[in-house]
Amino acid sequence: MNVDAPVAERAGAPAPAPMGPVKEDRQRSWWGRHGRRTTVWSLRVALLLAFLGLWQLAHGFVSNPMFISNPIAIGDQLGVWLGDGTLVFHTWITVQEVAAGYTIGVVTGALLGFALASVHLIYDVFEPFMMALGSAARTGDT
Repeated sequence: MNVDAPVAERAGAPAPAPMGPVKEDRQRSWWGRHGRRTTVWSLRVALLLAFLGLWQLAHGFVSNPMFISNPIAIGDQLGVWLGDGTLVFHTWITVQEVAAGYTIGVVTGALLGFALASVHLIYDVFEPFMMALGSAARTGDT
């Protein structure tokens, strides 16, 4: 017998129930587990179809295709470009150009920043222009 145990436990009484909320496994249906996700994706698909349908209707009412293009013709052309590899080829060229532009911008910015920090005369010349550009209104920033 443990002398340090509470009196009720030494007497053979059952231990008290744990305090706090009881955790039980909930048995939810498939809809209970996936209903919101299914609803969101269904609404997204419906919105896309409504947009494409309104676009096709707008194309039918406008006589000049220079103003509103035909979405079916665009889909057909995308299919052709996917089939012959044109879209993949040009997408890869665009990715390479973005990477090259980013690299050139980072290297140029780092070198100019180093020059501005190292040569005080350059900093003194460019400082008012940098302050003016820094305080100008930015568009697209959040």
